[in-house]
Amino acid sequence: MVGTFRVGADSTDGLDVTSASLGPDFPGGLLVAMNNKSRNFLLVRWADIAKARMPALRTVGHPP
Repeated sequence: MVGTFRVGADSTDGLDVTSASLGPDFPGGLLVAMNNKSRNFLLVRWADIAKARMPALRTVGHPP
């Protein structure tokens, strides 16, 4: 295991992530998690997840 983090989901049955740039709101990529109870999707900037790790994760083309 590399580590854990919270995104605010009560529970989820899966995640999807990309490090591809997805425009100005998600330039370093995106993690998507479905919140099971309310059936909405949580969108988290991949750069925010990378920075939350100690030491920070490095992403190609996007310094921590």
